[in-house]
Amino acid sequence: MVLFRGKDGQLQMDRRTAARSFVVREAELIADEAVLPALLTDLSASGARLEMTAVPRQGAAARLRWDGHDYGCVIQWVTQDGCGLVFDEALPADVLAPSSTEAGAPKKASRKRAPLTMGKKRSGSLANL
Repeated sequence: MVLFRGKDGQLQMDRRTAARSFVVREAELIADEAVLPALLTDLSASGARLEMTAVPRQGAAARLRWDGHDYGCVIQWVTQDGCGLVFDEALPADVLAPSSTEAGAPKKASRKRAPLTMGKKRSGSLANL
C-alpha cells in the first residue's frame, strides 16, 4: 500500500493498479479529431501521463501514439499543462520494457557531493557575504 498527500493535505491511498515507469518519449494524442503533440512522462500497463501545451477535454476517447505503438485510451484527468490517460486494454510487457528507464530512457540526475573536511570552511558560504 502506497500513501500520498492529496491536494487537501490529507493522506490518501494510491489507487493505481500498475506500477509506473519514468519515461521521456515524444508522443501524439489523437482526441476530438485533433492531433496533439505531447511528451510521454510516465507509463504503466493501465495508463500514462502526458505533458502538453494544448490539452483535450476530460472524458474524451483518444488514441496515444509513440515509438510505433498506437493504443486506445480515455482522458482520465486534465491540468493546464498535461493529462492522465487510462488505456482501453492493458499494455503488454514487451511494449512497456523498451519504454522504461531500464531500457535506456533518461534517468533523473543524481547530485554528487564532495565529502566534508572537518575544520575547513566551504568557499562561497554565507559567512563570506
